[in-house]
Amino acid sequence: MAMPLRTSLGLFLLLLWTNLCLAQEEKTQHLSSELRNKLKAATVFVHTNNDGAFGTGTGFVIKVDGDTVYMATNHHVINAERNGEVVHKERTRMRVTFDGDDRETESVKAELLAADEEHDIAILKATRKNPPTPFELFSNQTMEETLPITVFGYPLPKKGDGITVVNGSVASFNHDSFGSMRRIKVFGKVDPGNSGGPMVDNEGAIIGVTVEKDRRSDNIGYAIPAFELHELLRGRLGNLHISQEGGPDEFDVKVLADVMDPLGTLSEVSLYYMLDDDLNPKKIKESVSDNGANWRLLSHRMTRVPVTFSGDKTEINFRVKGEAGKKCVFQLVHKRKGEPSWTTQPFLSILGGYFKDPFDANSGTTDKFPLPSTPEGFITGKRVPLRGFRVNEWELGEATLIPNLMWDKDSLFLFAVNEEGLVRKIDPFRNKVDLQLDLPGTIEWSVLSGEGLLVLTKDNKLWIVDSRTLMVRRVVDKIPGVRGIASARDSFYAFCVTGGGRTLEVYDLVDAEKSQTYQATEFALPLGSPAGASPLKRFDRVTMSYDGRYLFCESDGALHRFRVEDDELIYDQAGLSISRSPERIQISEDSLYVSLIDEKGNREHPGHPIKPFGIYVYNVDDLAVPEMFADGGQPTGVLLREDASKSLFGTVKNAPLVQFDLEGTLVREFPELEGELASQILIYSLKPGFLVVLTDTKTYVMKAL
Repeated sequence: MAMPLRTSLGLFLLLLWTNLCLAQEEKTQHLSSELRNKLKAATVFVHTNNDGAFGTGTGFVIKVDGDTVYMATNHHVINAERNGEVVHKERTRMRVTFDGDDRETESVKAELLAADEEHDIAILKATRKNPPTPFELFSNQTMEETLPITVFGYPLPKKGDGITVVNGSVASFNHDSFGSMRRIKVFGKVDPGNSGGPMVDNEGAIIGVTVEKDRRSDNIGYAIPAFELHELLRGRLGNLHISQEGGPDEFDVKVLADVMDPLGTLSEVSLYYMLDDDLNPKKIKESVSDNGANWRLLSHRMTRVPVTFSGDKTEINFRVKGEAGKKCVFQLVHKRKGEPSWTTQPFLSILGGYFKDPFDANSGTTDKFPLPSTPEGFITGKRVPLRGFRVNEWELGEATLIPNLMWDKDSLFLFAVNEEGLVRKIDPFRNKVDLQLDLPGTIEWSVLSGEGLLVLTKDNKLWIVDSRTLMVRRVVDKIPGVRGIASARDSFYAFCVTGGGRTLEVYDLVDAEKSQTYQATEFALPLGSPAGASPLKRFDRVTMSYDGRYLFCESDGALHRFRVEDDELIYDQAGLSISRSPERIQISEDSLYVSLIDEKGNREHPGHPIKPFGIYVYNVDDLAVPEMFADGGQPTGVLLREDASKSLFGTVKNAPLVQFDLEGTLVREFPELEGELASQILIYSLKPGFLVVLTDTKTYVMKAL
C-alpha cells in the first residue's frame, strides 16, 4: 500500500536531519584511537643539558628522510640556562626520546638546525632507524572558533611519566597591529612541559605549536600558528637587529640577521623598504590575507635591496633618504627552490637623530627632541633559586633607578626611568628592552596618562612621551615650583602640586595648557568623613588610582580622597591622622586598595587596631575603617595586596620581600633576594604570582610556578 504523502515527507525530513547530525558529529569528533596512537609515536620528549643545568619539553616529527628525522619544538625549550644565566645554544646538549608512552626507551642525540627566537620555534635533527610517520603540517580545516583540537605533550618531567593527550577547542585568535595572527588561544589543559608540542585538528594535521599556558586559568593555553613553522622549515631570515648612523636627511642602515635554512632550500632573499608616510593604510589592510598568514608586497614603489648570504648570518647595508623621526617600513621576500616566493609581514624602524617639535612647526623654535632607539641584548642577570618561584635579576642600574616602575595601558610592557634621563620600555616576558629614550636633564618622576608617559625633569619641564613609540609628543614648559604629579592611564590631564604643596594645578595634556587651579584651603571637610578626621591642609604625595576614578593625597598624616571627573575634583572623604612620618601612597594595580606607607609606624585610633609598625590597607571607597593591616615586626616600607594568592606583599629591614596573609600575619620571608629594603613591589594583575621587586641593589622578576 502506498505511504501517504505527508508521512513520506516527514520520514524524508527525519532521515535528512539524522544524516546532517551524523555529519556534524563526524566533523566535530576528536581523533580515532588508531590516528591518536600514530601521532603519539611521532611526539618526542626533549631534554637538554648544559653543564648540569637540565631542561625538558616536547617536540614532534615534521619530516623523515631515510633514518634522518627532523623535529620541531619551542626555542625556549632548547635555550638552556646554567646558574640562572642564558647560555649559547651551541653549548647545549640535546637528546630526544621516541616511542610515545615509553619514556624508558634510550634517548638519541639531537642537533640544532634552526633557532627562531622571535617566533619561539626551533628545528632539530636526529638519526633513528624505523622512524615514526611525520605529522601532517597542512590542515584542511577552516581556522575558526570552536574547532576541535588535540594537544600532545610531556607536561611532567620525571622519567616514567608518559605522554599526555588532551582534547580541547579553539577559543580565539590574537593578531598584532598589522593584522598578522600571532597566537591561537585554546580551551584545553596545557602545562609548561607541553611547550614545543603538537596541536592538531580533528584530522590530525598541525594547526600550531604549543607555547604556553595562561596562568590565570588551568584550562586556557596558546599556540604559535602553523604557518610560522612552515616558513622556518622552508628557510628564512630571522632574529633581525636594525641599526643606523648619519642623518638628519640620509641614514646608513645596517640589518643583521640569522640565516635559518634547515633544509637548504633558500635560494634568494630581497629586502624592500619605503617611508611610512608614502604608504596607504588601506593598502596595508589589503596586503594581508584573512587569516593573517600571508602577505603581499605593500607597494610596487618600495625600494629593493638584494641580500647576499652564506653561512648562518648575513649583514645588509643600504642608505635611506628621509627626515629624522619618520618611520621606515621594511619587508623581506624569500625565494625557495621549486616554490613560489614568500613575503614577510612588515616591520618598522624610526629614523634616528633629533627632530623638531611637530606641534611647534610654525613657531620658529629651534628646539630639537631626542628620538628613541632599539637596544640589543637581554637585561637578564643570574637566576635566583627560590622555592615556588622562577626568579631572574634584571640589570637596570638600580643606583639611579626611580622607584616608579609601571605597566603600560595594555599590561604588555613595563616602563622604567632613571635619574640620568633614560626612559626604557621593557618587554618583561622576553627580558628585553623594546625601546629606550635619552632625555636631556635629570628626571625627578614619571607617570602614565592617556596622552602618553609623563616625565618630569629637574628644570620643571613636563615631557609628554608617546607610550607606544617613545617619541616626544610635546613639552609643557615650564611649571613653576612643581613638586609632584599624578595622572592615570585613561586621563588626559596632569595634576601637578605647586606652591609648596598648597596648590594643585591641572594641565590639559592635549593642548598643553593649564585648565584648573585648586587651593587646599578651599575644600571643607566632607560629610562622609569619620569622626575625628583631619582637615585638608596640603596636597602631599598625590597619587591617582590606575582606573582614574580617584585622586588621593596625604595631609597631616591622613589620607584624602577626591572623585575625578576630567579635570574636576570632588572632595568626598577624609581619613584619620594615622601616620607619624608618611613615605608614600600605595594603590593596588586593580585600583581596589590604598594604603599610606609609614616606615616608623602609625598612630593609634579607636577602630584602628595598632601594632608596632602596622600598615593599614583601606578599600578605596572607604577611608573610615581599614579593611586589613599588616605588621612585620619592624618598619614596613611597601605593602600591596594580591587577591589571587590571598596575600599581602611588603618589605621589612633585612628582608626586601615578605608575604603576609590577609589577616596581616607574616607567613614567609624571602632572604634569597639581595638588598635591605624594597623601594617598590609591582604586582601584575593579569597573571597571579607575577611580581617585580625593586630593591636598593637589584631588580627581580618573580613568576610563581
